[in-house]
Amino acid sequence: TAAFQFKTDGNGTIYLDNLYFWKEPAPAGTDISLSDLTVDGSTIANFAANTSSYDVELAAGTTTVPAVAAAATDTNATVQVTDATSIPGATTILVTAQDGTTTNTVTINFTLNPDPAVNAPTPTNNQADVISVYSDAFNSIGGIILDPAWNQATDATEIENNGNKLLKYKNLNYQGLQYEVTDVSTMEYLHLDYFTYDATAFQFSLIAGGENAYNVATDAGFATGEWVSLDIPLSFFSDAGRDLTAAFQFKTDGNGTIYLDNLYFWKEP
Repeated sequence: TAAFQFKTDGNGTIYLDNLYFWKEPAPAGTDISLSDLTVDGSTIANFAANTSSYDVELAAGTTTVPAVAAAATDTNATVQVTDATSIPGATTILVTAQDGTTTNTVTINFTLNPDPAVNAPTPTNNQADVISVYSDAFNSIGGIILDPAWNQATDATEIENNGNKLLKYKNLNYQGLQYEVTDVSTMEYLHLDYFTYDATAFQFSLIAGGENAYNVATDAGFATGEWVSLDIPLSFFSDAGRDLTAAFQFKTDGNGTIYLDNLYFWKEP
């Protein structure tokens, strides 16, 4: 702790060079943990130093890849961030330890919340001209079974979106909705609002003494990323043999995730 001189004793002629103190080198570090990981400037939820995978759900419609930054616990380690090329997508963080060979890849999987950012348009029909099956805008009929057991693969749920209830059919193949047997023969249209980001097929059937499907994708022109309101003439179903005095079920066929709201029969006032 206080060395300050050398002394050399001996005889003859001695040459000296490279006078220094030294020690055995410390083993190269192998720490590949992170001290922080941020997304758009905020530490990622559930951050842990050695976690290698995170799932981050972004708001529907997001197209800009979030800015990701990472700090290694060992300041001698290196960090390389590779941004996702699109959303949905994955950003990766390659951490290389001081030894130059020990590595770890941290992945942030960015997905989109498929739920609509806004609700379907509020119906303006008069209650007196409506027989409502499913809608917060009207008094609806009874006997509603939102998820009858038809051996379907669809994950059917009712969600609340911005204070309004709607139906969410995830991984849709087919899905039923049952209600009490109802005479809708005095009505003129069947109304529904739908929303989807990813569906490419969508058919809607009225079941009343048999069933037949209105092919939304081909008969009405298909749209994604926005609420679409449909008013299907009930003659479409009655002309195919449906008994409008005994309607009691709807059936939805398709794929992807489809949201439905405001299912009701109506007539011109």
